[in-house]
Amino acid sequence: MTSEIFKPVRAIQCAASGSTCEWIDTQAVVEQAVLLTVNGEAWLTLICTPHDINALAIGFLYNEGIIDSFDEITSCQVNPDCSQVDVILHHPATRPDHWHRTITTMSSLPVDLSTPWRTPCRNQILLEPPEIPRLFRNFVVMQTFHNQVGGFHSAALSDGREILMIVEDIGRHNTLDKIAGVILLQQTNLEPRVVLVSGRISSEILFKTHRIGACMVISRTAPTSQSIHLAEEWDITLIGYARGERFTIYTHPERVLLSSPKK
Repeated sequence: MTSEIFKPVRAIQCAASGSTCEWIDTQAVVEQAVLLTVNGEAWLTLICTPHDINALAIGFLYNEGIIDSFDEITSCQVNPDCSQVDVILHHPATRPDHWHRTITTMSSLPVDLSTPWRTPCRNQILLEPPEIPRLFRNFVVMQTFHNQVGGFHSAALSDGREILMIVEDIGRHNTLDKIAGVILLQQTNLEPRVVLVSGRISSEILFKTHRIGACMVISRTAPTSQSIHLAEEWDITLIGYARGERFTIYTHPERVLLSSPKK
């Protein structure tokens, strides 16, 4: 059972000079909340793409040690709108106490996505268009471990003028946890905050940037449909495809000093 993988969205595509700016029709990857039930009991909600959900559920239970073979499964059914997957086992199973209500299987730790962590961003940072690719170029140059051997994700905190800190880790979620930890350990207040990330902006990534007070998030890749929705709601400027001398603004373009975009 599969629902739509992509969702059409409107965004503003910009040149770094600010001279070329136009609305475009593009697509965002869909994030689906899928309730996983085991033996008729609701266990947790998986955040995923709505594709191969039965394989995701079974593989997740295997990797978490709930099952050791496919022979333990009586049935695995996905409902028509891909909002629930029901797994029936041949034996009783107990939901681990440490699991949160909502989880993405790609995260370093389960994160509860049921409620926001902060009020909407009120920081009024303003950037000229050339500052966005400049910041991202500096971010890439400062990725020491990745530039040496590859295989690392990175995240950075900026005031809109310079990179204030950068961290690297093999897990993209871990990088934002590290930034939050540095802020807490140093007991520092670095607002207003621009967060730059090396990987895709999912809803969980956006939650973590929201938690550390980001008013702008910049990535070289695309955001998901749910992260666009949350960024709009939380007053976060979401920028993707920051490559070369172009970038795409998905939400709250008022923080970038643009000429009026062409329709």
